[in-house]
Parts: sequence; structure tokens; C-alpha cells
Amino acid sequence: MSIFTLFASLPSELQRLIWEDAVAGEDARVVEIRQEIEVPLRDGNWHCQYTSRSRIPGLLHATRESRYLALRRWRLCFPFKNKPYKEHPSKIFFDAAVDILYFGEKFPYFHDLTVYSDNVEDRGAVRKIAFDLAAQQHNEPRVYRSHHPTMERLYNAFPNLAKAVIIERFHPKFGDDPTLQNTSLLMDMRLRNDILSCGVESIVGSTRKRFTHRLQQHYICLDLKHPEVAFVTDQRRISGSRASLFV
Repeated sequence: MSIFTLFASLPSELQRLIWEDAVAGEDARVVEIRQEIEVPLRDGNWHCQYTSRSRIPGLLHATRESRYLALRRWRLCFPFKNKPYKEHPSKIFFDAAVDILYFGEKFPYFHDLTVYSDNVEDRGAVRKIAFDLAAQQHNEPRVYRSHHPTMERLYNAFPNLAKAVIIERFHPKFGDDPTLQNTSLLMDMRLRNDILSCGVESIVGSTRKRFTHRLQQHYICLDLKHPEVAFVTDQRRISGSRASLFV
């Protein structure tokens, strides 16, 4: 493969056009948000910050010009500012228009974003999220009941949500292969691709449809536009176990 070595010699206007095209051409990402909690220090307060181990777009690190343009698309979001806890600045690069914010077992209650952080603007800009339904309720079996708190937390945290992807997985049981209980789901590229590509056509089954209807009704009752809802089943993790939480 040949390497172009004369980029620095191009006129600055042309370089800028190339960087702008590169920024616009980056695909949407699935960004896993993590709640990092530290034990109380001498001040007796818990310390918490929101982080992510998801890939950071390389354009943010290529050159000063590329970073300047990339920061127009990927902003640092979700600071932790709740007193009396120690304040932590934003550490997650996120494009609210197309990126999907993922909540797994490292962030079991997305409602915490509304309680422990001053980020109304960031939450209001989020258009797409994905969440592990079992993790949101610590493997509570009846995750689909009509007045489940997950529904209320969803519209309180993300009033302008356009799409919610719900991830189904089995409840780990004693004797299961411990490798299947590793809940860092986004380490599996296949699952990440499923989250990005799934659509509303994936909603099959009466229980899923009832859950979707009830969730959307919570938005409608508040005169909010309801989000589309899609489901992804982690087939690797249900091998030899239940095929769905919605049974």
C-alpha cells in the first residue's frame, strides 16, 4: 500500500477540506458509559466520575487542525458535578446526533445521570441509547411489568430520545461458564454491530410489543415524542439457557 507523504505541503485550505471530509465520514459509535466510584477518602465523601473505554476517534489526536474540527462533532460530555462529591470534568467524547450511549453493568442505573450530575444539556441532546435490561434492575426477573421503574427513568433522563435499543441476555446461574458471565458486552464486536444495525423490525413477540407500547406511552403522556424501540438478543450468552428475558 502506497503512503501519501506530501499532505503537509498542500495548501492549508485543501488540508482543511480533507480533514472536514474525514470528520464527516466517521461512522457512528457505540459508547459505553461507566460509573467509576471510589471509596470515601479522608473527607468522608464518596467520589464518582463518568468514564468510557470505548474507542476515541483518531481524528481527535491526528493534528491540531483535525482536533479543532473533530471537536465540533465529538464534544466532551457528562461531567460529574454533584456536591458534596468531588467534581470531575467531562471525560467522554460523544456525538449526540448519531452515537449510541450504552449502559451495561458498569452503569446499572442511567437515572443516576439526573441525580448525581449537572448535565441537563448533555442528556437532552442524546438521541440514541442502548441498555442491558437485566443489568438495569440487577437481574430482577420481571423486567417487563407495566409500571417498571426503568420506563420512568428513561424519559426523565432522556426527554428527546429517538431510539432505544434493549439488550436481552440470560440471568447467570450457579455453575454457568464464568467466561459467559463477563458482562463487558461491547468487547464482542458482533454485538456492537448488532446494536448499530438493529431496527424496529426486530420487535417480535407479544410481550416485547406490550413493553414497547407501555414505554412509548410514558413519553406520549408528557407530550414528548416517543422513541423507536428495538431489541437485540445476545445469542452467545444465551447458549444452553433461556432464549429471551421476554418469555
